[in-house]
Amino acid sequence: MCPAIRNVNLVNAASSLLADFATQTATCKVDLLILSGGDLGFASDTAVVKGLFAGGTTVNTSAFFFVNNTPGLSVLRQYDVVLLFANGLFNQSAALGSEIASYVQLGGNVITATFYWQNRTDSGLGSVGWGTLEALDAFTTGAGQTYQAASLNATATVAHPLTTGLLTLTSTGFRGSVAAKPGSTVVARWNDGSPLVGFQIQPWGSRMVAVGLFPASGAAATGDVLTLWRNAVRWAGAAGGPIP
Repeated sequence: MCPAIRNVNLVNAASSLLADFATQTATCKVDLLILSGGDLGFASDTAVVKGLFAGGTTVNTSAFFFVNNTPGLSVLRQYDVVLLFANGLFNQSAALGSEIASYVQLGGNVITATFYWQNRTDSGLGSVGWGTLEALDAFTTGAGQTYQAASLNATATVAHPLTTGLLTLTSTGFRGSVAAKPGSTVVARWNDGSPLVGFQIQPWGSRMVAVGLFPASGAAATGDVLTLWRNAVRWAGAAGGPIP
């Protein structure tokens, strides 16, 4: 799973381009940053999510929990993909979201997951929001109960790399009621019709994936849970990371 081809446009017909390429036979790895914030009591969630990718051969993972400083753009741009979620509201989410939006503008890819939606400005919970990132994400906050049980609607699953091997999935809670934004493609839904997996591709190629499930659900989610998250990271990472 290697980064996709990037287009390079010449300024005018008189311009020239000299490029150097390297080839390799080994499988390309995706550099993933697991990023979260909210109540300090849930800081261990990032380690739980990191464990989803343990033993894999195609993903390098790091974890960061927001306390009082954002990771910084120089840190973010070292990663192909940022997996962003939250557990609780925090006033600095706007600054963090805007920093991630700058990372996306440089070619970074983002996966948003429950409870990211509760921190959006349209959640009705009084959150300050995610700053400029809210203009780029694929899902917005939807109506309905956040913690109700649900299962995968297999008949509504669309064939896509994000859904390969995703056959069964059940959650007793910890899954977000979300709505797809105009322009987003939904490839999997819960049995109540709420989007489970969707995406938008930005004009410059960055992939914005949304997953309506809490990545640190633990035993509350059963079925093809690992397949779900690993598909999301691999497909998002296949777009390549930020421009050096």
